[in-house]
Amino acid sequence: MLKKKLLLVLLVVLCLITGIIGIKKLLTPGKETLKVTLGQQEKSLAMTPHLLAMEKKFFQEFWAKVEAKTYSGDVTPQEALARGEVDIVIMSLADFLYYRFGNADLIAFAAATTGEPSFIMAQEKMPDFSWHDMKDKSVIGALPESTAGILLEAVLRENDLAPYRSVNVIYNVPTDLKAGAFKAGSSTYLQTCEPMVSLFEADGTAAVVGSLAHKNLPALVYVTNRQNIMQHPEKIQRFTNGIYKAFLWMKYHPEKIAGSLKQDFKDFEQDILPTAVNRYLNNKIWPKTPQISEPAVAEFQNMMLTAGELPQSLDCAEAIEQKFGKTALEKVEYIPPGQQKKGLKKLWPF
Repeated sequence: MLKKKLLLVLLVVLCLITGIIGIKKLLTPGKETLKVTLGQQEKSLAMTPHLLAMEKKFFQEFWAKVEAKTYSGDVTPQEALARGEVDIVIMSLADFLYYRFGNADLIAFAAATTGEPSFIMAQEKMPDFSWHDMKDKSVIGALPESTAGILLEAVLRENDLAPYRSVNVIYNVPTDLKAGAFKAGSSTYLQTCEPMVSLFEADGTAAVVGSLAHKNLPALVYVTNRQNIMQHPEKIQRFTNGIYKAFLWMKYHPEKIAGSLKQDFKDFEQDILPTAVNRYLNNKIWPKTPQISEPAVAEFQNMMLTAGELPQSLDCAEAIEQKFGKTALEKVEYIPPGQQKKGLKKLWPF
């Protein structure tokens, strides 16, 4: 008798689930999963928004199957976009503006960061550090045409320090040799990002004395081309929805971010990843929404012009498409598990 009752209960639950799935399909007529291909360079912690959206299956909630392709060497993500190999690429803001100058079809539609994720480190702690302390000193910096390099030069100029004259900016040290060069005493300061920042602090090699995140800059942006926006807007919208849901999840679960990224950063030491994530959170590297700040882009464009890294100014409004971010803000929500209604709501995910 007990087995019959149990079987009956299971049948009722199965019918309920089947009915809910059927209703969901009726409420989303013609909805099919779209494949979206994302081109990226070497994976970095700053890319957390789309890495989390993939790990937590947020893209799938919006009927998108996102596949990330990593490009290195001779082929860049933007070249893959031009060939039609990918739908979207994640680019530094400097690269986007530079390539946009030669290709007006490139459109940025969402921000991955709202701060430049690099820091200034010194051989010892400097609790009262000011940018003027760098006068007549040297710093191993990023490439001069990179977002980080352009921003460092701009901050130095703002503090009446002429790059390469008042401060010796060393930019020709390969990335894999920067740590060794700094440890050997080749410079007083080092500009670098995670995980090197946390590794150096952990072993006592250096200490963070300054940050470049204060500029509220969309240092990394998601980019597509005009053809994709016209012909496949739903792909772009579903991708943006997933990114925004990742931002919302990060807001409510900052303590879970590092744990959710373990598979993406297996090479990080166990205690380094949480430290690195917390540093980025404390410096507000990641934004609250995917919308791109046009004034911030225009300000950075002026920095590029001053640095001689852009031939002439661009129309920032034409280079940025805001509608996908606006739609995501209107339609996407995240309700933390503790605030969700009990019972049938758990079976009703839409």
